[in-house]
Amino acid sequence: MVTVDSNRNITFKIGDIEFKMIYIKGNTFRMGADHYEIMADTNEFPQHEVTLDDYYIAETVVTQSLWETIMGFNRSEPTHPDAPVDLVSWEETQLFCEKLKEMTETPFRLPSEAEWEYAAKGGILHGGYCFSGSDHIEEITKVMEKGNPLEAVPVKQYKPNGFGLYDMTGCVWQWVQDKYDLYHDEPQVNPQVLESDEPYRVTRGGCRANTVDYNTCLLFCRTTSRSNYDETSGVPGLGFRLAIDGPIKEKQSIDNTPPVVPITDNQTIPPATKQIQPNEQKSDRQETSDSQKSVNRFSLIILIIITFMALFSLAIHLIN
Repeated sequence: MVTVDSNRNITFKIGDIEFKMIYIKGNTFRMGADHYEIMADTNEFPQHEVTLDDYYIAETVVTQSLWETIMGFNRSEPTHPDAPVDLVSWEETQLFCEKLKEMTETPFRLPSEAEWEYAAKGGILHGGYCFSGSDHIEEITKVMEKGNPLEAVPVKQYKPNGFGLYDMTGCVWQWVQDKYDLYHDEPQVNPQVLESDEPYRVTRGGCRANTVDYNTCLLFCRTTSRSNYDETSGVPGLGFRLAIDGPIKEKQSIDNTPPVVPITDNQTIPPATKQIQPNEQKSDRQETSDSQKSVNRFSLIILIIITFMALFSLAIHLIN
């Protein structure tokens, strides 16, 4: 089951499990760290201009319950159905997306690194918060205390960012689609690194284990922080978040009657605009042509009258 709200966000329901994809309007922003960010690693420079098309990104990271429903197993520790799944490799995320695509007929994928960073910044184009949605890590994630075991914390328990996205930083590291590579300073449009000399995939966001002290947070949980792992690795504290190209267009039924998609505010998407048939187009062109001919005839009559009056005035002048 799929529902769409008035903000174009899409909610999918598989069995008893629901998850929402947030609509992100394309924009141009500065990707990478500002020069004044003293905790930034060298791989966060140079900051550069990136332009993105519209897309959707998941409101939360993939939960253990959604993962287990699709994949049939869950190796996360500790376990909780609403906590983020971890211990999954990049290769396994690709298989998950394929299986989910078959079930929903929707082309799920991982976000690109640029899509992830723009989403994490919450629509702030030039810097902004240190973490996703706040400068205070305790507002956006469960801070881990030294000496205590890692807890299974459900998603959506803390403050979202400006786009309404939860747990972007300080929750679990998140796989993105890109291979790891260094930045370049040229402006880019929808960048994605598919080929690289590096054998690793990019991970973003930092994890709860990185919240034991503020300096560690600054190193790993800022919105521009970057890391990477071998794509076959599934390690503790490493999960992922879904994305979709946008916007999704409604599928037409066989009789070309647009389907009605339920919306969360109990409204419906209005049917598509009626398509003009060839004979209707011809009739419209004919009416336009006839109207133009009438205008041309009227203009000619006015021109003749004006010319006649001018000649008459000239004749009177010559006689006098």
